[in-house]
Amino acid sequence: MLIESTLENLIQKPESSILDFKAKMYELEDKNNPINLSKFIKDILSFTNTIRNETSYIIVGISEEENGSKKLIGLSQTYDDAFFQDKVKDKVNPRPNFTYYELTFNAKRFGILEFPITKYSTPIHPVVKLKGLNINAVYYRHGTTNTEAIGVVVIRINNWLQSLPEYSNQQITLDEEISSFLKRVSSGEEKLSTILSDLLRASKRHGLTDLKEFCSREIRGIKDSTESDSDEISYRSQLTIISLVEIEINPYSIGATPNRLKNEMQKRDDCFNINALIPYSISQIEEKIVSFEKNPNSLCCILPTTYKKMLPETEGEDRPIYLYFFKSTFDSLYNSIRQKAVDELMRV
Repeated sequence: MLIESTLENLIQKPESSILDFKAKMYELEDKNNPINLSKFIKDILSFTNTIRNETSYIIVGISEEENGSKKLIGLSQTYDDAFFQDKVKDKVNPRPNFTYYELTFNAKRFGILEFPITKYSTPIHPVVKLKGLNINAVYYRHGTTNTEAIGVVVIRINNWLQSLPEYSNQQITLDEEISSFLKRVSSGEEKLSTILSDLLRASKRHGLTDLKEFCSREIRGIKDSTESDSDEISYRSQLTIISLVEIEINPYSIGATPNRLKNEMQKRDDCFNINALIPYSISQIEEKIVSFEKNPNSLCCILPTTYKKMLPETEGEDRPIYLYFFKSTFDSLYNSIRQKAVDELMRV
């Protein structure tokens, strides 16, 4: 799973057989135009079948200009991994291993389709008739173009797939794999974003619905106000200072510390302590923690929102409010998500 710095590096690179930029999201909800689904399926097939030695990506919300520069457009709405997985299932064989998630960079949100190197019994191919795609045909990336593989190229792709190491779940039992994930989560040696991305793929392979939903939610963050009412995500609630006004904070004032700032804010009549659900994705939480660590003068992070986003059942006129998060808030949240991951694994 990409982080902000890795995405920034990819944006500097030109399109290639393992990297593609798309200005707009696939229009997969338009059932009257089947070519849109065919284009998406062809991209999935091509990126999966391409011979390579590293993970490949399609990044949505960025256009590559004629001079090679990139125009950062961003997404106009949010999508989740399940939406794209549903569009592929039953249309190709074998089932491709890919993940969709979203990442914020330069105040814009981008969609990432990630294709790890995976061993399959055969090259992935369509099993149903799709406009512009032939049943059983093999497609791959030739430079920056999706191309149908013919003759010796099909043989080379198949030989490459057969040369890859086996999936770890073919070598160990489910119990052993869960034990391995428990060690990774509890050790604290890896980023949770990396572990949850791997765990999402494992949950899909084994059909572990609850675990898959947990991983998907953490990777994408909380997007839906109805979802925020669920007891299932109470672990994401943290004691937070909320204010009706945006308070000007000077991090360079003499003796300024997070604890002193908290104490001063709690004395104000327009500040209150509440248990607030924090919506950030796991990668955003990690980015916030790193940002605090890199900038010792950072005292807190401000999240502008509104009454009705926080409390959808609120009646009357909506008005802005501000949430103030400290590094300790994100540290506590990160540990809560880590423990929730352990709990979910123990339920398997």
